[in-house]
Amino acid sequence: MYGHRPTVATQGWEQLPGLAEALQVDVSELILRAHPPTDAKGDILEWFGSTIERRDLRTKVRRFSPSSLASSAHHRAIWQLQPLCFCPESWDYLVDTCEICHKIQRWYHASGLERCDHCAGDLRQIRAEQVAPEIRPQLEILAGFVSHSAEVRERSKLACGEELQHLSPADLFELSLRLVSIIDQKFTARRDKWSSKDAPRLARALAKTVELLLDWPSSVENIIKERLHNRKARHSDGNGGATMQFLALRKSEHVSVAFAQLVETLCSNLLIEAGVGDAPVEGVLRIRDVANRLGLATGPVADLRRAGIFQTRVALGTAFIFEGFVEAEIEAIATDIKRRCDLRSAARRLGISCHGVEQLMALGVLPLLDHQFFKARYGAPQTTTEALEALERRLLEQAHPQLNGKSIALHRAVQAIGGRQKPWGPILQALLNGEIPFAINNLTGAWSRRIIVDKNHVAVLRDLEFDPTAYRDFPYAQVMTRVDAGEVFNLPPGETIHLLRQFDSTAHCKDLPVSCVLEIAKQQIASVEISMRLRTSLARAHRHAAAHNLPRLHDVSWCRPTADRVVFGHLANGADLHGEQVRTCSGVSRREGKMI
Repeated sequence: MYGHRPTVATQGWEQLPGLAEALQVDVSELILRAHPPTDAKGDILEWFGSTIERRDLRTKVRRFSPSSLASSAHHRAIWQLQPLCFCPESWDYLVDTCEICHKIQRWYHASGLERCDHCAGDLRQIRAEQVAPEIRPQLEILAGFVSHSAEVRERSKLACGEELQHLSPADLFELSLRLVSIIDQKFTARRDKWSSKDAPRLARALAKTVELLLDWPSSVENIIKERLHNRKARHSDGNGGATMQFLALRKSEHVSVAFAQLVETLCSNLLIEAGVGDAPVEGVLRIRDVANRLGLATGPVADLRRAGIFQTRVALGTAFIFEGFVEAEIEAIATDIKRRCDLRSAARRLGISCHGVEQLMALGVLPLLDHQFFKARYGAPQTTTEALEALERRLLEQAHPQLNGKSIALHRAVQAIGGRQKPWGPILQALLNGEIPFAINNLTGAWSRRIIVDKNHVAVLRDLEFDPTAYRDFPYAQVMTRVDAGEVFNLPPGETIHLLRQFDSTAHCKDLPVSCVLEIAKQQIASVEISMRLRTSLARAHRHAAAHNLPRLHDVSWCRPTADRVVFGHLANGADLHGEQVRTCSGVSRREGKMI
């Protein structure tokens, strides 16, 4: 024996009978408190009806709780457990140094446990930091695993998840300690190196491990996946190797059969065995394979994976853990990439704005590629070429052979709509539903130029509306191209740029804010809109606007509020362009010159 180590309590078994006789106590009581080994190597010790690992027992230094010593000056056995940095009785963080002489407490002259064994200072007067109240319930469960009371140990066990009820309290205590390194990388698997200087941080990590036990196994699976999901290095587990070390139990580790089976079950639920080296895993792809199949670099694929775009499976290699991709999902995405049709391509083919295509998607006329990859990768919802072709076939099927009245191309008819975005979705929906009869001319090109409608239905087109506020996920509900801005203004692209420069400094930008464009559109009205609404020629509409002294905003546009008040307000009272009274029916004129 050495004077600075109380080895008689843990090693001097042959001296216990003599010590029991000197103390006049039953030798069995001393054996119980001596923590005898339960295995041949002495690595597992008896602990009041449970077991602990020898490395968790701290005998060189005497830790204590000042508050507990003040209530009763005796040493609590639980203070000797190295991983527990707190006293579950007083909720003090354990201290081991005298505030007067600054000496670490050992067992030199411990004639009075409430006194410093160097200067005899009163240890009960030391100020100890308290455990935060919000983590005390979890730490109480943890301390209960190693309680001297079998009833307390059982109560702590019952607090854990149903999947853990077959484990002993000793296994649950060991499981909690092994999970600490997964929660906080500062505390490695070398538990004897956990410093009391980090007691508050360690206590929070211990409390978090108990929370994992309460919701086992989903809780630990989620945290392992989360750390792996956010890793930066290629072969990292995202947790400093702690996850890999926890899952890969070594044969030399002293764990029970039930504990080993628990970890094996977790691996089977969480992992797919990847075989040897870089051998492929059935149904799981590595990131390079995914990049090749999707035609991307590995960087963008990794970014999309971190954003949660792909389904992933955790796979265990021989020396590393990685997050694989579900092959069936990647194959489906790769197939959809080949047949996808973006907004601008669909807009050019239909002859409408990009937001018009979004309206068709929102109304279900054009189905979307529903996988979140497409919006994340291309910045906008995507449809398919097949869906666009199906829409074209529906238009051909619904078209009338010919129209009886005077007709006008659809792209010209919608120029009667101004001051807002064209409601292309409701317009095409009305055509397909038969609400607005239409025919198709013999021209080629965009469908808005091929579709012709009766001039008398232009007023119906003006009454259609689409509310973009309900579809904020669509990008072109927020920004628009300069070409689409020209459609709102009813101006060609060159004239649109000139108009924008007069109002906004962002005219040179590729995409323009919708709010800015609509604000300008509410102030200006193009001559072509006046022409369509008055159902007269462009030249005559231009002269009519000049005759009413409309303020000019541009070479071919005028002040909309004034036009609404002077031109259309005047005609709404029944006067035509020549000041004559006209007879109307349901708002649709029976002769040219009536406002719509």
